[in-house]
Amino acid sequence: MEELRWVAAGGELLRERRTVVAAELTDTAWALDFTFALTNVTDRPLSIGSPATNGRPGAAYGGFFWRARKEERAPDVFTADTEGEPEVHGRRADWLALVGSTWTLVLAGATERTRRDPWFVRTAEYPGVGSSLAHTERVPIAAGDTLVRRVVTVVADGRLDRHGAAALVRKAVSR
Repeated sequence: MEELRWVAAGGELLRERRTVVAAELTDTAWALDFTFALTNVTDRPLSIGSPATNGRPGAAYGGFFWRARKEERAPDVFTADTEGEPEVHGRRADWLALVGSTWTLVLAGATERTRRDPWFVRTAEYPGVGSSLAHTERVPIAAGDTLVRRVVTVVADGRLDRHGAAALVRKAVSR
């Protein structure tokens, strides 16, 4: 576990507690379980934004992000019920798979609030995916309150289909 302090010119704003756990799932897959908790240590409300909430439409990255290896061909991206960057970017889904030529990443929002965060997805420009904490509006944190997010990422050899991705992410999240 890590503990970090977010400090600005006026003093400390947030305390962050991060927990990172790696676990073997199969002979060809493992999971990275990442949880962060941000506590507002001020006596006033704070909010977290993104480039999108600050005027750059579509640039709603923030939260947890994984940039994958760039290959000759853009990776495929899908959820349980849709596929393709334009269809998946900015949408909410329990999990999302990014599939390259010989690998698969499956990301899952593993807390109820994380599942409500939209996904930030890039495949054509560069391969990357993450939870979009502040997709269209800033996320408020009241004085003394804590915002918690947990994202579990399955890293697998080979190209998984929907069934394989769903099965591995269920196994990883239930650990």
